Amino acid sequence: MAGAGISRFRLISLRELVTQWGRVAACLAVVAVSAALVVAVLATYSSITDSVDRLSKSIAGKADLIVTGYTDSGFEVAASGDIAKTPGVAAAAPVLQQQVNAEGKSLMLLGFDASILALQTDLQAAVGPLLNTNNGVAVGHRAGFAVGDHISLGGETATVATVLSADAGGQLNGGRFIAAPLGFAQKLTAQPGRVSMVLVAARPGTDLGRLRTDLVAVVGQRAVVSGPDLRTAQAENAVAISRSSTLLVATIGLVVAGFLVFNSMNMMVAQRRSRIAVMRAVGAGRRQLTADLILEAVLIGGIGALIGSPIGYLAGRWAIGQVPPILVQSLTAELTLSVPWAIFPIVFLACVLACVAAAAHAAVDVYRVSPLEALQTATITISRSLSRRTALLLGSVAIACLAGAFVMAGLLHGPLAFAAAAIFMVGGILFGIASMGPTTRLAARIAESMGRPGLLAAAAIRRAPGRAWAAAVTTSIAVAVAIGIHGSLTDTTAAAVAASEGLRDAEVIVANTPSEAVPSVGPLPADWRTRVQAVPGVAAVGEGQWAYVTVGELRVAVEGVSPSTGSATAHSLSPDQRRQLDRGEGIAVSRQLAERLGYSVGAEITLGTPTGPHPARIIGTVDVLSLDAGTIAMSLSDMQSWFARPGATYLALTPAPGIDPASLRDTVAAALPKSAYVFTGEQAYRDAVGNIEQAGVLTVALQWIIAAVVVAALTNIFTLAVLQRRRELGVLRAIGSSRKLTTGMVLAEAAAIGLVGAAWGTVFGLGVHYLAGVISDQAIGITVGFRPAAVVVGYTLCGGILACFLGALLPALRAARTNIIAAVSFE
Repeated sequence: MAGAGISRFRLISLRELVTQWGRVAACLAVVAVSAALVVAVLATYSSITDSVDRLSKSIAGKADLIVTGYTDSGFEVAASGDIAKTPGVAAAAPVLQQQVNAEGKSLMLLGFDASILALQTDLQAAVGPLLNTNNGVAVGHRAGFAVGDHISLGGETATVATVLSADAGGQLNGGRFIAAPLGFAQKLTAQPGRVSMVLVAARPGTDLGRLRTDLVAVVGQRAVVSGPDLRTAQAENAVAISRSSTLLVATIGLVVAGFLVFNSMNMMVAQRRSRIAVMRAVGAGRRQLTADLILEAVLIGGIGALIGSPIGYLAGRWAIGQVPPILVQSLTAELTLSVPWAIFPIVFLACVLACVAAAAHAAVDVYRVSPLEALQTATITISRSLSRRTALLLGSVAIACLAGAFVMAGLLHGPLAFAAAAIFMVGGILFGIASMGPTTRLAARIAESMGRPGLLAAAAIRRAPGRAWAAAVTTSIAVAVAIGIHGSLTDTTAAAVAASEGLRDAEVIVANTPSEAVPSVGPLPADWRTRVQAVPGVAAVGEGQWAYVTVGELRVAVEGVSPSTGSATAHSLSPDQRRQLDRGEGIAVSRQLAERLGYSVGAEITLGTPTGPHPARIIGTVDVLSLDAGTIAMSLSDMQSWFARPGATYLALTPAPGIDPASLRDTVAAALPKSAYVFTGEQAYRDAVGNIEQAGVLTVALQWIIAAVVVAALTNIFTLAVLQRRRELGVLRAIGSSRKLTTGMVLAEAAAIGLVGAAWGTVFGLGVHYLAGVISDQAIGITVGFRPAAVVVGYTLCGGILACFLGALLPALRAARTNIIAAVSFE
């Protein structure tokens, strides 16, 4: 039986696939593109979290627990002695970890002592070369330094003692790091007597839960006691929102591919109807024929996934390079492409299931073919519409999904809110299925108004409502995606830009990081303020700080501000709230963080810091975009004392009257070392906007790819329509129909279907746009709003009709060139 089935499939099904290579190629192309989209999104975001996880594990080694400082200023190294004496601790290794700017290169500085050898981490390879040096450091193989090079950091000069190869620990953080003895690392970072973390290995048989409780009691609230995966969890929090949104868009591409396969399989059954009837007449069973059809769908889905997965891998490699610098900085890890093997079978299975599900309706048609049809010389198959009962049922479910999506969007927060968008998409698709009858009737009436070609097109639409509906729904998806993505990105960008206006308050900024990054990398050298104050044209110098702080399992950006510094975070506070903030009478938190942790204005909260717990009153919530869990603003003096971070990470300069900020920027830059970054507030604002726009690059790329997929799908649909009506077109040509009329008939059908599909897609897309604004408002904590632009809607509406025209153009030309004799004799 199995051998007979294989022979039948090889001789009949495979031959049909080869004969209809155009249809198969179109299906494979769309499935491959869809697979590539999903692989690219999953690869990009899994690489981000895997890079952080790999770095954490490389440093932690066999550590069971990690005591981590709340900020990069860490905590007193003396605490490591108390940790080592805790019952159940086998080894405790202090480590200093901080991002530094070394000779214009952003690198990770790691300081440690010989106790690290007990944990078998990737750092131990550097211990030997550094034991007998006073100012020697080891660097990774991609740090950009050679043995003997001198590196200036924190007023100290380090000499490169060794360059670690990739096989000898040099792959840590992608090879971009500097390793130094703990004491010397503390000098290089101006953090004497402090460490960032203590790696703890437990004795065999120790209860880790009990040990963790004991360590919390030892360190109090000066540090966080966690497992080795804390940084990984924080990274997942940071990328969860963007991952959810882009994965949703990529999944839409798979839905479009499913529609193409659905239509192709239905058209294929219609074309093979007489052959299927012959096979039924000679004894082939319905199950055998259905199995052959499902196997064809499996082949298309599987081969498409195999073609698209490598393309998605390459797209993921490109996307990693497009991650906004501000996000890379917050992750404190070198991002490298790392794709879990499980992604590929998952995508393979998703493509196969989508194609099999799309072929299910065609499989039902196989069951309806009667052996008696083999006796007929020509059969014109009328595509069926849905029954009234089925349409009402699907319509009810669709309305429930659409309404439920808006309810969920208002109730859910963070990445979970994107589940509402997925449900809305499902509701929209179901509604499109339920409205098959009205959709095709409306398209037929529109076609009738287009003259003689339109009358023929209307007849074709009425005779094959399933085909017309598939084209209309495919068009509507493209239009909805275009309006939804473009509108929500435009609104989100506008809201984020408005939230960044405070950067313009500082006319000239001095930092040790470039303008597109947050100035959080260690304190500035103490003499920079003195040098800047001596520059002619500087009227005032204000100090400020940025740092990343651990709050529970979240990584939060904290800004310390003074009255003379501009602040993107505090910009939207009222004058009275800003005075309270400057006086240290409370803190301001981003709405995103407040909603996530349940904070409210006026509430008293306690912040864990390296100097112990500190109570703080929330004086206001602000709209500020953060790619992490949120942002806190407090007075600079409180930040310096609570988090043991003296000095400033940036200076805000006020020019004297009549002094141009750009001119002052150049003068100040000349007075400072080359490692200093001097830029205007306007430049910082523009770069912040660039970060925001770059965050949407992948989503915009997905939008255009889906548009290309839709055009390919429509081309296939209209090509199949022409092939199915080959005899009809031949008869028309034989009785005197002109090539122009034949071409016009196909284009009139495309125009009518495109108009209906674009109209429904516009309504659906505006719903997606509005819902995306609600979700973004909840997920990223800024007021996004809903601002539909008439020009965008009009452009997209025309774009939907154009997509149908492009899809129908080649089939229309093919119809015009139909060979009359061959077409009339076609059965």
